[in-house]
Amino acid sequence: MAANRFLRYRFANRNSPTLRRRRAGTRFTEHLDKIVAVVEEAFTRAEMQATDIDGIAVTVGPGLVGSLLVGVSYAKAMAFALEKPLVGVESHRGPRLFRRLWQSAG
Repeated sequence: MAANRFLRYRFANRNSPTLRRRRAGTRFTEHLDKIVAVVEEAFTRAEMQATDIDGIAVTVGPGLVGSLLVGVSYAKAMAFALEKPLVGVESHRGPRLFRRLWQSAG
């Protein structure tokens, strides 16, 4: 009986480590399922082809290990296939870097 109460508490409590691990695993598999479609849509919206880019930047952290692994692996494969340089960027520095690149290009 005590074990059942413990399990009910763990699964009812949104902040429990058990549920955080399960949600993180779900995000990881969602990233695997969606990354190709998201990258293709980004190229479509930008009206560009993959061969038009000069390089690839990818978030290297901080973040969920599974999600970072999917993104970095995809970026490495894409950079290798296109023979483009790959740059790792920390997620908290990305917006500032993008703003500087945008301003220097315009």
